[in-house]
Amino acid sequence: MFVLALKQPEVSKPSLQPDSALDTDDGITQGTDADAGCPSAFDEEDDIAVADCGLDDEFESWMDQISLDINDRQDYKPFPSKMFALLFFLVHGPHPIGNRTLMFIWFILNQTGISVPSLKAVRSFKLPGLDLPKRHVSSQGNPFYCQSVVSTLQLCMANPKIASSLTRYPVQTEGAVEEIYHGSVWNDDERFQAPMAALPNGEHIFVRDCITFEHHSLGTTKAVIVKFFEKNTLQGVHAEVELLLNCYQYQYVTENTNCYLPDDCCVIYGAQVIHFTSIIGVANPPLSVIKWTEAGIQRFSNEEKMQYFASNEWKEKAGGKKVIMVPLILFTDDTSGNRSKKWNKFESWYLLLAGLGRHANAKPSNIHFLTTSNKVSPLDQSVPIVEELLLLESEGIEAYDAFSDCQVLVVAPLICVICDNPRAKELCNQLASSTRKYCRICMADKIDSPDFIGVPRTRALSLSQMEEISSQTSISRTYNTRKKYGIKEHYNPMLHTNIRADIYKATPLEALHVFALGASKYFLQLFMPDFTHDQKTEILALIKAFNMSGFTTKMYGNVCYYYNSFVGRDFKAWSQMAIFILSPYLDAGRKEVLLNYSKVFAIAYAKSYNRHLKEQWKSVCQNFIDSVKVHFPNLLRRPKMHLILHLIECLEQYGPTSAFSAERCESFNSDVRAQNIYSNRQAPSRDIGKHFAVLEHVRHIIDGGRYGQESVGALTVSVPGMEKCTLFGLAQHDPPYVLSFHHVQLNDKVTTECRGIVAQSFQLVHTGDYVELDVPCELKFGVLLSVCKLAVGSTVCFIQMFEPMFIRIGEPLLSDTDCPMFELSRNIEAVEGCKVLKAVSFVHDCFSEGCHFEEMLLSRRQGVLRPNENVSLHGQPRDDDDSIVKHKLATTAVREKPSTSAARVAGV
Repeated sequence: MFVLALKQPEVSKPSLQPDSALDTDDGITQGTDADAGCPSAFDEEDDIAVADCGLDDEFESWMDQISLDINDRQDYKPFPSKMFALLFFLVHGPHPIGNRTLMFIWFILNQTGISVPSLKAVRSFKLPGLDLPKRHVSSQGNPFYCQSVVSTLQLCMANPKIASSLTRYPVQTEGAVEEIYHGSVWNDDERFQAPMAALPNGEHIFVRDCITFEHHSLGTTKAVIVKFFEKNTLQGVHAEVELLLNCYQYQYVTENTNCYLPDDCCVIYGAQVIHFTSIIGVANPPLSVIKWTEAGIQRFSNEEKMQYFASNEWKEKAGGKKVIMVPLILFTDDTSGNRSKKWNKFESWYLLLAGLGRHANAKPSNIHFLTTSNKVSPLDQSVPIVEELLLLESEGIEAYDAFSDCQVLVVAPLICVICDNPRAKELCNQLASSTRKYCRICMADKIDSPDFIGVPRTRALSLSQMEEISSQTSISRTYNTRKKYGIKEHYNPMLHTNIRADIYKATPLEALHVFALGASKYFLQLFMPDFTHDQKTEILALIKAFNMSGFTTKMYGNVCYYYNSFVGRDFKAWSQMAIFILSPYLDAGRKEVLLNYSKVFAIAYAKSYNRHLKEQWKSVCQNFIDSVKVHFPNLLRRPKMHLILHLIECLEQYGPTSAFSAERCESFNSDVRAQNIYSNRQAPSRDIGKHFAVLEHVRHIIDGGRYGQESVGALTVSVPGMEKCTLFGLAQHDPPYVLSFHHVQLNDKVTTECRGIVAQSFQLVHTGDYVELDVPCELKFGVLLSVCKLAVGSTVCFIQMFEPMFIRIGEPLLSDTDCPMFELSRNIEAVEGCKVLKAVSFVHDCFSEGCHFEEMLLSRRQGVLRPNENVSLHGQPRDDDDSIVKHKLATTAVREKPSTSAARVAGV
């Protein structure tokens, strides 16, 4: 296979970004070893491949500079030497190594004559600023160890890689919600609003400050800051303000010249959004204020004026420092002791930063371990976590911000808790699913109204219900009152403290457990037993023939017989193909239910939520529940089926389900479990917590983090982003290709190579297919060579472009139907994935000998070519007749002689 090293042209100096020692994602080489965090070496095959592609000079000089930086580095603070640092990363890596294995590695190094420090010295080395987990005692008297949320957050803020990636303001979008900071909770809830922003001159502007700014038609105008936010379509911070108009400005706006106001009086006149750069600075409030309403004007009293211009609480607490809002996400789950489940079950808590976004939070390095225990309940474990959350919400903490390069005040409220349904019920003090009030989000009744959303549960409502339960005078009355409300009255730090998050709204439904391990599994259990042996054989054959190349994961195992042992990955793949596979074998009722479920499943796993389609998507969910009520009414007694009615509400509040997915955090459980294998298991909470604390600080060092004003980052070296990428379908002996980056900016590393992409037409386009592009160039057709996902979440496609064939200069070669002929060029364009319009079909037309057209391409024909004479030189139609083929293109296929064969390509 041909290997091509990709790089951006005209790069004077590469930006070397440090890789995390905890990153263990599969895919293209990241430049640091996943376990040790040490620089990786390039082998001879890579160098040969680079030379073959004709791009070796600049790339080799790039690699030489990196090697020079590594070899010339003398300071490996806080480690004594480079070798000591690498061995420390080996011993304290994310995947533990047994003592005998380590001793054998040391024996090999010593036998080969390499001078290394002793294993004891490496193990006993103390990292600077290492904050180990603190000991706590549960209500039952059992000890457990919990890592400090405050210290974890301070490390994150002092890490330049994390601090520079944080979204610090809510982001307003036109319609599409793709991240948690696009959702209504972060944008509309005052508890998560950023309290301040800094002007270019360094002046701090807080919410409720009176300012002056340049209005486009009113000139210098006073206003009061309501909130700060960003827009996904415009760069920079924006502010929503309430205008304070003087007499002349008010007359201009209202076109009422008969209205007169004193010079020291202003009218509060509506809200307006302004760009932060238009703000001049803080101004003194007017002496008197009048509020304009539809009923007329109303003068403020002195008390109302003082309340209106009251100083922001964070302005005094900050003491001149910047105030940064960093909402937090908690994850909690149970995990077994090891793979054979020989030891006891562990309850764990992890921490994530909501501002990093869903793609960054999918990396194990951005999942921060807090606590685990096999003897303490999750509610008891949450006590020290909640205590620190209260401090972070009410007072904030001082931390060094690597992005701003200064000390700041960090405010970190809890925005949501990710967990499965049993754990969510436990956090909400809810009874088991057998109770009639079985929904943790609303008061829906399992018998009377399972297909409707009930009265929303809130913390205030639940506390009053708990008080009523506690006031009962007999055991039977207490029991009946519990069943009436569906909750228990025991102490819960998530409910009985003043934490900002309302736990009933802060535990959104989790797609993995509600859909993949919920409804998808229910329908398999209902449908499969009714099929005959012959039908199951046909179903398995259909599944084997189904093209799953565009799926993010494949289904493994026999779905007809072993579906009860399926995991979430298998159910997700099955849910996408079930309606196509089972349609011939289902009656009308079951087919209706499965079709409606397929629509709901597509919404649940959509990459974005569209606010403009809110009512339409709600009706899709309601139609599914209605069809289930008709054909499978007993299914509605299950809480997971009712939770589907709350799907759109959760998407509106927190964005797509991938923004609060538990899948990646659950896979992190294996790392927690692995730490318990190489231990005596006498104090697992302490041992596991200590190991993850060391890992957290190792990552901090690798990323060039700071402790206070002092940088301890030493090994901030990695290969550059996009160091290489495999291009499919090109032979190793082919001549060099010309790679262009006119339509895309490659500024991050490749994380995954894909075999296809979904085009704008919603077609699944495979590598090797002919495609049409949406790019500002004359020729828009080519062959899809490869698809790469970058670390930032964007997708880049590499297209081998077509070029026209000419009889002579200015005279193109035409086919029998006067269609221009094209051939594959040596030009490869890198374009964004969203620029792929659709796949185009083709018909081979060999008019000469020597053609070696690949048969595999014929199997991907999307339609039949129809005659169309109204086609211009570059395949663009001259009319809008949908009854004919929209595009036609003639190309040459893979062949020995470039001018001996051609193929006509037509879009459908």
